[in-house]
Amino acid sequence: MICKKCGYRSDDNAKFCRSCGERLSADEIAEQPPATPEAAVPREKRSYSRLLWLILVVLFLVFSDVFLLPFIINTIK
Repeated sequence: MICKKCGYRSDDNAKFCRSCGERLSADEIAEQPPATPEAAVPREKRSYSRLLWLILVVLFLVFSDVFLLPFIINTIK
């Protein structure tokens, strides 16, 4: 089954999309044309979004260790 919302290809017996959580129904699948490569674009875009968030979290942790930790230690002394 192919999700109409994000284009993710799920198992044939799936009730919900594993990518976006959209409910899959047999009626929608019967009306849907075969998947095209363009349908997979939102999933790839989401992967880049996760990578961006991961990089931002790592940068925040590095920043807090380098700049904030010495400040906190100096205030405790």
